[in-house]
Amino acid sequence: MQDTRKAWAHAQSWPLLSWLTPSLPVLLIHPDGSQSHWQGHRPARRPASPKDAKARGAFVALELPSDLVLSRTIRLPVGMSRADTGNALALQARTFSPFPPEDLIWVSDATPVPSTYTLVLASRLQVDQYVQELRQRMPAVVGASPAEVWVAIGAQKYAALPGAGVERRQRLIARQRNLGYALLLCIVAVLTAMAVTPTLQLRMRALQAAAAYEDVVRRTAPVVRDREQVVLASNKLNALSEILGERIEPLRVIDTLTQILPDEAAVQALQLVGTKVSLSGQATDAAELMQKLGQHPGIREVKAPAAATRLNNSNKESFSIEFVVDAKVFGTAGPQTAVAGATQVPGSAAVAPAAATSATSVAPAASTASGAGVRR
Repeated sequence: MQDTRKAWAHAQSWPLLSWLTPSLPVLLIHPDGSQSHWQGHRPARRPASPKDAKARGAFVALELPSDLVLSRTIRLPVGMSRADTGNALALQARTFSPFPPEDLIWVSDATPVPSTYTLVLASRLQVDQYVQELRQRMPAVVGASPAEVWVAIGAQKYAALPGAGVERRQRLIARQRNLGYALLLCIVAVLTAMAVTPTLQLRMRALQAAAAYEDVVRRTAPVVRDREQVVLASNKLNALSEILGERIEPLRVIDTLTQILPDEAAVQALQLVGTKVSLSGQATDAAELMQKLGQHPGIREVKAPAAATRLNNSNKESFSIEFVVDAKVFGTAGPQTAVAGATQVPGSAAVAPAAATSATSVAPAASTASGAGVRR
């Protein structure tokens, strides 16, 4: 704890903090009766009259005559700490003092030469007698308050001997310095508050917005669930509509083939997979049949996966034809049409008997198609 106090006392002399330590006015009374004004331990720039100095609360210091002090220059090793330096100077003062230890009073001050100090010794009894004599001789100037005692250690340079007067001035300096620190902390706190307040306001707004958003989400949760269900149902309906739109109605394909195929043609197998139709059977001219299929609206990409072959002892050719039907022409118009078509699929074999009235050769083809069935 003591080390912390010493470090803080040393930090107060830094240029960053030294301006907070005030320099109080001091009225110095010399041995010849003359007076000078000082600001701390420096000469005042604008000397004032004694009455004005008293009115401003100036402290009074008495310069001790040179015949009452002993001075000595002490040189210490370089690099000593402040504590070791103080102990070494105290030892030197006790060593060179001609006064009893209880009567010794001393002060030291550093010189411009590194590790060199001026040590001033005096008798406490002689100092008190000098102060009393000067107070009786100049009661209006010295006053009844404890006066400081200064000793000259150089040209225009003084050091204050320990005493009640110095302690009184040091207490006032410490009080004003602490007040300065308090004001500085207040200024820093105000500036910090001014800098932080907008950030805090933005944070509060963000928290309020987040809370409001959570409240809206909580209140609209049922609506959002209903909307998700509606969107899901709509997607399902769209997918079903696409499926139904691409679905080929088998009865329309069979009816169209019944109209396109010539009477002498016979269909042995009919397969429907998606929009692709595979047709195999017998006809007099397979090439002409493919040409008719390619010219019919809604039928495209007519091709023969295998070459047509002529049957022995017959004028007919065995063919195999594949083509693609257009869903817009042969597709189902809707679910009702699909259902209707599904109910009519078992009666698709009736197409052949209807065609059999015009040509007897179509009946075997229709019966073959009905026997093979329509595969999707």
